[in-house]
Amino acid sequence: MAMMVLPREEKLSQDEIVLGTKAVIQGLETLRGEHRALLAPLVAPEAGEAEPGSQERCILLRRSLEAIELGLGEAQEEKGDVPKDTLDDLFPNEDEQSPAPSPGGGDVSGQHGGYEIPARLRTLHNLVIQYASQGRYEVAVPLCKQALEDLEKTSGHDHPDVATMLNILALVYRDQNKYKEAAHLLNDA
Repeated sequence: MAMMVLPREEKLSQDEIVLGTKAVIQGLETLRGEHRALLAPLVAPEAGEAEPGSQERCILLRRSLEAIELGLGEAQEEKGDVPKDTLDDLFPNEDEQSPAPSPGGGDVSGQHGGYEIPARLRTLHNLVIQYASQGRYEVAVPLCKQALEDLEKTSGHDHPDVATMLNILALVYRDQNKYKEAAHLLNDA
């Protein structure tokens, strides 16, 4: 007799937890690097006259960096007694020649219906899903909201990536039994 196991009821092995934590750390390190690279030109002293909205972008990027740092700190704590290998040892840069994700593995694929999903959005999606599956909504919700704000400012409210992030945030709210907020987000998407 086949039995369907829901993600919440599934017990993870120590190795699966360690691998998941390492993947979260790698994703957060990548996001932190991207955010720092985006923030650097905005706060550079030789920037002279700042363009309109740059201060607002600085604030958004700094808030997002704080959430990323919080997530990294928590992931490091969770990692616990695992040997302190460097990220380069754990995830050597193979010039993007990583194996293809397995179907149904919970990873968002690089393309969807001919539209290439940005790597940053894939990483954010995977991190939000990882934190939500662990019940770590205090990290998942702000990270998702930050990505949503960023996408709306850069791509506009009607962009497909915005709808994707609205759907993801709705799923996180649903998992928290916040059905009214989830329904509002789904209607907006």
